[in-house]
Amino acid sequence: MNKAEAVRKYLEAHSEAGPTEAARALAGDGVKVSAKYVSRVKIRSRKKLKASRLRPYPARTLEDALEIPRVMFEYNGKKLWSAGEVARASLHVTETNKTYIYAAAAARDHGLVVRVRGTGQMELTALAREILAAVDTGRKKEKLLEAFLAVKLYRQVFERYQGLSLPEGEALSRALERDFGLEAAKHEEFLRLYRANCAYVDLESGLTGVEGREERDPPTRKPQRASAGTSRRAKVQKAYLISRSSKEQVRPEGFFSELLRALISPAASAAGLTLEDGPQKDDELLAMRPSGSLLSADLAIVELSEPSPRVFFELGLAVARGIPLALLKAEDAGPVFGEDGSKEILAYNPKLWPTTLEKDIPRVASHLRRALRAPETRDNPEEMKAGVA
Repeated sequence: MNKAEAVRKYLEAHSEAGPTEAARALAGDGVKVSAKYVSRVKIRSRKKLKASRLRPYPARTLEDALEIPRVMFEYNGKKLWSAGEVARASLHVTETNKTYIYAAAAARDHGLVVRVRGTGQMELTALAREILAAVDTGRKKEKLLEAFLAVKLYRQVFERYQGLSLPEGEALSRALERDFGLEAAKHEEFLRLYRANCAYVDLESGLTGVEGREERDPPTRKPQRASAGTSRRAKVQKAYLISRSSKEQVRPEGFFSELLRALISPAASAAGLTLEDGPQKDDELLAMRPSGSLLSADLAIVELSEPSPRVFFELGLAVARGIPLALLKAEDAGPVFGEDGSKEILAYNPKLWPTTLEKDIPRVASHLRRALRAPETRDNPEEMKAGVA
């Protein structure tokens, strides 16, 4: 045991002892330290204890945190206000009131206000102005999400669980304590605030509208009529999606439906394809029946992140029929066919964030077009059978 540990243990057992008294008592036990050294250890211990009691997240919701910026935006424009003026105008309290202190801290932690150095005055950030001035709901949601994720712990949990798809009970408690360093006493409060913020940002409905995605998606191309002499490939316009999660699903609930909505459908549209998908559940293998939509498709889009028996059943049918294949999987998914080199498999970012979708939609669309331009697999189905075996 070193001197600092000896001092800490003595002070834990004798909390009322002063530095001089503690130094004398420790000297009697063979630990020679000065009263100044005891005092330094005592101060450091208090700072560590105080830090451990601090929340690594705001004590108020994002909605509450926006009240201060809202009043500053509506009544003060770009002028600076002192903390006292902000407290009286927004919450009708003094700047020393706990209600204001917690709300101001939340506004700061979410990146909505800053203190101007040397003046003690407060100023709105560009993020707060964009939220409060937003007319387009998609743009406002995008900026609210940015403010929500400005808090490090919220961002870490959101990235791990893709929003509200949290585990339950002990599994969640263990993850919060072990992986995120949040002590058990704060779990209930943190989860209440996290869920309230997710609801306020409207994450229950997914990321629809974020970055104005509805307006930004490439327009659906109108199908072109094929002339009498046009080859079959020139009139390709229908794709069939083979995608199902396995029963032992690893991805959060709703991941595959969001994948279809946010990535695959826009990419198929950008590639000039209409898209159909098959049954949304796995049947018993012997009861599976071929889908007419698959058999008449010009392209089979196969999502292989968590393949199920039906995925392999429909993939086998597509191979046997010589239907061109476009294979996809998440970046964090393992190899499907032993080695993925048997056929090009495009990996996408499974976070499905606006920033990742902006890159992945064009990549997937290009992948679909390449698959349609590939050598005619219908004439040589054996080419893919070897890869699937």
